[in-house]
Amino acid sequence: MQGEISVAGGAPSSLPANVTVISIHPMYSAGQVCLATFIGGPLGGGWLMALNYKRLGQPGKARVAVGLNVLAIVALTAIGFATPGWSMSGLAIGSIFGMRALAKSLQGAAYDRHVQAGGSRGSSWRAAGIGLASFPICFGVASICVGVMIGPAVMHEFTTARDRVVVGDSEVRYTAGATRAEAQSVGDALVELGYLGAGRRSSVQVTRDHDRHVVELVVQDRAFSDDQIQRQLHELADPLSRKAFAGAPVDLWLTDNELEPRAKLTWETR
Repeated sequence: MQGEISVAGGAPSSLPANVTVISIHPMYSAGQVCLATFIGGPLGGGWLMALNYKRLGQPGKARVAVGLNVLAIVALTAIGFATPGWSMSGLAIGSIFGMRALAKSLQGAAYDRHVQAGGSRGSSWRAAGIGLASFPICFGVASICVGVMIGPAVMHEFTTARDRVVVGDSEVRYTAGATRAEAQSVGDALVELGYLGAGRRSSVQVTRDHDRHVVELVVQDRAFSDDQIQRQLHELADPLSRKAFAGAPVDLWLTDNELEPRAKLTWETR
């Protein structure tokens, strides 16, 4: 004779084979997992899947479900941050239907057996509530991820902002013993000389090479091997010396975008 026994967890191994065991707690369908994910992100759907695993007597899988969905939030945030803005909506939709498919694949059969045996279905209102509760957690995790990703860049911007002056659409940095006043003077001189100005965006850095003043100019690659361009740029040395360094010698270094010197135009060869 077959019977039904309601239990809180999984079926004890000592029960007869002809006994059907159902949980006294409701289980949630793949559709409800999809709903919770829609409202609260992957964590909402993962929370419901974890509840299902607990009610199937599989607490280990419940913990794994939550952990993996936290990792999913991290991964989706990283992907969305690294791709154009329009892709975020695609990632969100993909995660919603992906969670539904995952729940259907991993728990669909167990849910169907639970319902067919007379077990109760979870409330969609409760699923929505879990989604709402998950949303701030999901948002917090995503915010931390964004902070970790952009934090170094923000810190670098903060720490270097005081070592530059803005001249029109360009900036003049100063380092290695050069002063802010020298950088401002170089910027002003380059504006007078027509090298900088409105609509002309360039990067310049004022530095020192031992006791020699150096002005680094970020230029296009062809300037590194074009003698005519180098002669034109070298003509800046004398006016820069007078206007920014009280007549002291100044070398001009032509650099790439990483401020790596590729050609050094010394004062003596001007």
